[in-house]
Amino acid sequence: MKKKYKFLRLTGNKIKSSSGNLVWKMGEWQEHKGQLSMCNSGLHCSKTPYQAFSFVQGDILAIVET
Repeated sequence: MKKKYKFLRLTGNKIKSSSGNLVWKMGEWQEHKGQLSMCNSGLHCSKTPYQAFSFVQGDILAIVET
């Protein structure tokens, strides 16, 4: 598994993706169900924090495993 980066937003007391309604919890796996479509449908992350910040300027930088 490779470590990558994702910026998330802190909304109230929930950690959420910038797009969609997915709520994230530390230590829990997320899985996309359905058709994958590059930059439209699926779970997204970046190779470096700088790349992640260029897509979403979030409140939390998460290290994710893919």
